[in-house]
Amino acid sequence: MSRSSKQPAETECITNGAVWRSSTAVALLCFAVMNVALFLQFSASGHGSTCPISKALKETKDRTFSWWTAKAYVEEDKAPDVAVIGSSQMGSATFAADAQLLQQKVDILTHRRAVVLEQGLGALLGHRLSVFNCAQGGFMISDAYVMSRALFSCRHKPKLVIIGVSPRDFMDNSMDSASTTEPFQFYSRCIKLGKLAIKSFANPLSYCAWVVANNLPLRQVLEHTSPKLDPLPDRTDSTNTASHQNQSIKALSDISGDLKPGVLMIPANIPESLQDNTNEYEHRYHDAYPPVYSSERQFFRELLIFLRQSDIKVVVVGMPTLWTTRALLPDKFWGEFKTSVAQTCHENGARWIDLLDAHGFDANDFLDTVHLNAWGGEKLFNIVAQAIGADSSLVACLNQVPDRHLAGTRLPDPTQ
Repeated sequence: MSRSSKQPAETECITNGAVWRSSTAVALLCFAVMNVALFLQFSASGHGSTCPISKALKETKDRTFSWWTAKAYVEEDKAPDVAVIGSSQMGSATFAADAQLLQQKVDILTHRRAVVLEQGLGALLGHRLSVFNCAQGGFMISDAYVMSRALFSCRHKPKLVIIGVSPRDFMDNSMDSASTTEPFQFYSRCIKLGKLAIKSFANPLSYCAWVVANNLPLRQVLEHTSPKLDPLPDRTDSTNTASHQNQSIKALSDISGDLKPGVLMIPANIPESLQDNTNEYEHRYHDAYPPVYSSERQFFRELLIFLRQSDIKVVVVGMPTLWTTRALLPDKFWGEFKTSVAQTCHENGARWIDLLDAHGFDANDFLDTVHLNAWGGEKLFNIVAQAIGADSSLVACLNQVPDRHLAGTRLPDPTQ
């Protein structure tokens, strides 16, 4: 074939390539112009890049566990006196103890009271208090930070926050970064991460993707106009036929996706029978110092700083676990971990209650090697209530008269 006969095809190819590049450039330019225009419009109308919690509740497609937590919290008639934060360790203690006291199944999506702790504190202080349970399976310290920043503002600020912590909340080897969790993805849209943003992601590419997903005005418009979920039925009967122990552990851990009330239930009268889950924690703890550990320690420090600056009192509880799980981490780690947590608490005026060695607890208090059952939960909250009652500054805080516009709101008695 001659050179002249090839030239038209080559010219067509070059022309098509030029057109493609031109079209791409035009599309990118249009995308940029639309975002700039929307940004100017949002700025002029007072909208920032963060998403308030009410907007997140309205626009989130999946009703995740965090969605249900936030919904219940903002629908409270007034801010709770006490908020309880933690992973499934705190969740199991709270839900199991309440189910036992109330002698009924507890729905972990909708039962947000901590009745056993309410009664313990009420008996010591001589008046009733409201305690809201924010605990969630898989919670990391970074999740506690973003949730606290999103929920504890204005009239919804509690007087006291109780935070349950254990090594898993700082260094779970099944997670490579803070940003991978459901609560982080839900609550982080509602706040500005600031200097903690880069600490939240495994690599710069993940961070850039998050910035695009949460800050581009065009993305916000698309989310606002996207179809919403159909209303969910109020309750769905559970068909779980597993043992009460397995049913409880599953309800505390199987909390991903679009959730419905009536499915994740904690039964009353759980038999004393210990499940061995050390294999699970062999994976979670196989490296005592993963990269996420240093990031979570910084989140812990910033969490306590935020709560102190918000004039919220803090009690940090080292959650008890059985020796078989504690033995998976070296003694050096335990010494450093306890010292670090205690020092950070001291620097920020938080009360530290160290129950990590499980002194006073035995196997009969546990569902498995890390999760407390109803008896263990009652024991835990008795210890916490006694510690609060013995601290004059915490008692004074909880005895404060509520704001006038919130006074007179009667708290229903869950035992009636």
